[in-house]
Amino acid sequence: MSKKLPFMPLYVDDLLIDTDHLTNEQMGAYVRLLCATWKRDGTVPNDDQFLAHACHSSAQKWPHLKPVIMRFLTRLSDGRLTQLRLGKERARSLARSDLAAQAAHKRWNPKRNDFNGMRHANAYPSAMQRAPASYPDKNISSSSQPLPDDLPVADAPGADPTGPPPSIPVSDALLNTKLVKKTKGH
Repeated sequence: MSKKLPFMPLYVDDLLIDTDHLTNEQMGAYVRLLCATWKRDGTVPNDDQFLAHACHSSAQKWPHLKPVIMRFLTRLSDGRLTQLRLGKERARSLARSDLAAQAAHKRWNPKRNDFNGMRHANAYPSAMQRAPASYPDKNISSSSQPLPDDLPVADAPGADPTGPPPSIPVSDALLNTKLVKKTKGH
């Protein structure tokens, strides 16, 4: 068996038109055989014991079902049986499945560029760090300035760890700002 296809398209109008003359038992056997054919790469062996089992038919009933069911099947050059419409739909489903797999592979495994192995610099936290002095493949130099050493830090040498945190000036505009919760429709 090659590729598993758990979904089999069923064109109800076409099926009912083609099988309108079948009894419920014959219809059930035919649909079960279609399912077995779909699961087995679109073909089944031309073996009465296998076909009876696939149709959930007894050995006594199969000889009566066989002539009706076999009218829907085609014998291939290797002796196996298929249903032509099912074969075409299976080929179409396999092609769609392969295209979807290729698209997923392309989406989730894109080629990485030479920029530190990152696809999108803004998507990674390291993009927030300072740039290196120069990029090996680009003629760009870093324009980052060193941080001043006089920023207030609680654990700086000489700071009192038990005392209040260093004061940071806050503008009056920030202190007077009201936070307003937006509601739907306003």
